[in-house]
Amino acid sequence: MGAEYLLLNGVSLTTDAHIESFDAFIFADPSSRLPLLHHLTLARSPENSTNPIWTGLLINKLLSNVAAHGRLLTLTVRYSEDLLCSWEELPLTIARLSTLEHLKITSVGLKGFSMLDNLSSRLLSAHISVREGHWESDEGDGVPSLALLLNSRNTMQRMRLTGFSSYWPPEISFPNVTSLTLRHGPIPRTSNLVHCFPNLHELRMLFMDTLGESLRVAREINQNGQRHYGTWTSLRHFSGSPCALFVLAIRAHIPSLMLHEEAPIPLLAYVDVVLLDARPLHLELSMPTGSTPITLGFLDMIVNSSMGNLLSLCLTLHIRAFEKDLDLGQAWNVVYHIVSSLTRLTSVDITFTLCLPKACFVEKLTEGWNLDSMARLIRRNHASRTLKSVTLSLLNHRTRGNRIARLGPVHEPEHPYGAEARDLLFFEEDEP
Repeated sequence: MGAEYLLLNGVSLTTDAHIESFDAFIFADPSSRLPLLHHLTLARSPENSTNPIWTGLLINKLLSNVAAHGRLLTLTVRYSEDLLCSWEELPLTIARLSTLEHLKITSVGLKGFSMLDNLSSRLLSAHISVREGHWESDEGDGVPSLALLLNSRNTMQRMRLTGFSSYWPPEISFPNVTSLTLRHGPIPRTSNLVHCFPNLHELRMLFMDTLGESLRVAREINQNGQRHYGTWTSLRHFSGSPCALFVLAIRAHIPSLMLHEEAPIPLLAYVDVVLLDARPLHLELSMPTGSTPITLGFLDMIVNSSMGNLLSLCLTLHIRAFEKDLDLGQAWNVVYHIVSSLTRLTSVDITFTLCLPKACFVEKLTEGWNLDSMARLIRRNHASRTLKSVTLSLLNHRTRGNRIARLGPVHEPEHPYGAEARDLLFFEEDEP
């Protein structure tokens, strides 16, 4: 019972001492303890290792026995290239694991590519982060591609890929993947994504490269590609920058959008276009205020005809220190008119975030804001009376702290992933 309790929630080995101690524990009674190990994290950083060859040998021994006698379901390997280089047989030992369902591996280099290429398991989810030095690889230059996961093409359901190149093998398709997250690297051609992931429900793009070719040229190429080869009919959610969605030019209604502006200056023209394209029912928009959005043009962009069916709106405005000409009164009026003009809204969540420490002028302007009264005003004057949930927030105020006013039930957006513990690995950041 003691060993079962210790192994129930998984094991994380982060230092040489942890690895040696666990080796002694598991092999004190391997026949009963190895089958209980279902979740394993190897997170020993190179800086914390005094004898990498010895610990590499111990990990190879552990995983060889797990492959033969265990049933490991989840494996996380951080600093993977350093670990895989510590013992020559280790990449193939991991590849021989045949029961894995969930794999997260970061800092992947040549050893990691070899391991993935020979992986025996048929995965349900994969989180693969390529070492930064390989981000710029081109086709034919050891490029990390989806061909590495060929064995899981019919079982994979969720993927998160960091630093993958723009090369997407035309012969590879993952028909059961419904959730895809891409971080860093060039934006793939939309037609390639549609071919590789034909039944995608959720697409996330974080910190993608929007430099290189003209955004409008890339958009035109993607529009033409979809005219010839079609597009998704299954996509329900997109999360990323307006620029990335502008380039993808997805020719379909997307019910849920989560747009966060990554550029230092908001590119409102792109926001306008992608809202017209997607015609969302649920919109989360997070962006710096600058002086640009607080205009009637911003109001027109939100309440244009394509937004008439919007059911929920979450708007976050980040007020930065140098915006000394910002008219917060006008900002509030714009927000009020946006909400009043969207007649089908059932929930609204508006947040003003002060980017401290130098936004003192904004703190003075917001000192007298009565969020409760403002929330009641919004709901009372909504045109169609469908508005049930109102949340107003003022965050990072040095004298008022964080102030939140809520009316009605709290609107909880549908979580894109399940609540099981292993799903949390998709939200972890990669190590530096």
